[in-house]
Amino acid sequence: MAGADELMRRPEEFKTQEIKDTLWSFSKVGLRHPELFRTVAEHLVGKDDDPRMSGRGMRNFNAQGVSNLSYAFARQAQLGAENFRKYGKKSRIPLAGGRLAYYMVSFLDIGEGLLRKLFLEIAGTALEVHDDLSKFSTQDMANTVWAFAILGLKHDTFLTAVSETLQKRIERCLYARRKNPQAQLQGQEIANTIWALGSLNFTPGGLLSTVEAYLTDVFKRDEMTTHKIAGIFTRQELSNLAWAIAVFGEYPEKLIDVVYMGVLGVGDKPDPYYVQKCHGDDGIDQTHINSLLYLQVMLDLDVG
Repeated sequence: MAGADELMRRPEEFKTQEIKDTLWSFSKVGLRHPELFRTVAEHLVGKDDDPRMSGRGMRNFNAQGVSNLSYAFARQAQLGAENFRKYGKKSRIPLAGGRLAYYMVSFLDIGEGLLRKLFLEIAGTALEVHDDLSKFSTQDMANTVWAFAILGLKHDTFLTAVSETLQKRIERCLYARRKNPQAQLQGQEIANTIWALGSLNFTPGGLLSTVEAYLTDVFKRDEMTTHKIAGIFTRQELSNLAWAIAVFGEYPEKLIDVVYMGVLGVGDKPDPYYVQKCHGDDGIDQTHINSLLYLQVMLDLDVG
């Protein structure tokens, strides 16, 4: 806690890496510190009631620093929302859950105006300093857009850059696989980015078709099985894809086949114990079922 106290007392003396490391550490280990995060936000972009970007700014943060800082602020909101759930049954006043709880916690901790101001600076840094996210790793990009989604902050130019960057990287990976079949992107990065775009009601034209082409190529050399899908995606990630497909209203057939086989074993071996063994998890979760039901309902409504 001494480091946090010193950062709050003299933030101008801390290097950008030291600032993001301190905040990231608190969020990573599950410690909430609203005063610290509010102080750092004001140091970076200025007071809530000042319309100017009058703080230090984030132009000297590298791509990983931007990503880790974004993650840290979003994770603080999640940690606060966990307290909502913990005490919800004991409260006489109904407490909000889900993403609404994230918004409430972050606005109470930081202030809505200050939080929006900070993430506007984050988006601007990613676009202007880091060349439309080209300097971001795919993981850093996924973490950053995930933070925007958790906090419910939509920045269309930033989201467009995220969508286009991911699509280009998938296409490059497809091309690279011609010479090196082992070339592969992380399933988590793909699923989390697409989930974040869907959460912010941003429809990335053509992205799902590109993901479908990529996965078709990954599995074309061997028969597609639940076990092989589980080597790329967890069930939660596949469920996130199912939910996003329904939100986008685009239904790539082969991508949907991957989702259903990966989550339920459909088309391979629809045995709960077999699928659980493939994923090494505790079995199907209610959220997985909800996502698949949502996708099925939207398929029935839109496709028939």
